[in-house]
Amino acid sequence: MDTIANNHIYDINVSCKIYHIKHDILKEIPYFHEYINEFINNKEIKCFVQRSSMIFHHVLAYKIDPLHPYPSKYFYELDFYGLSYDKP
Repeated sequence: MDTIANNHIYDINVSCKIYHIKHDILKEIPYFHEYINEFINNKEIKCFVQRSSMIFHHVLAYKIDPLHPYPSKYFYELDFYGLSYDKP
């Protein structure tokens, strides 16, 4: 089985907006664990997420920087992606 370096970059399609995300960040988002495992076996597999790309921008920023001022009205997206946060 192949391994993937932490600097590998995935192309993640969120409602037709492409995000280029390094492996070390993507592996920290539980929603993508299965995709990463499948990608190891099939490099041609594509990832499409039918969610708001605008909100995903906040999700990604929150994962990169936990001090990012994440909008509380979008906490449900953190739940969707399996990320923990301090619930109000």
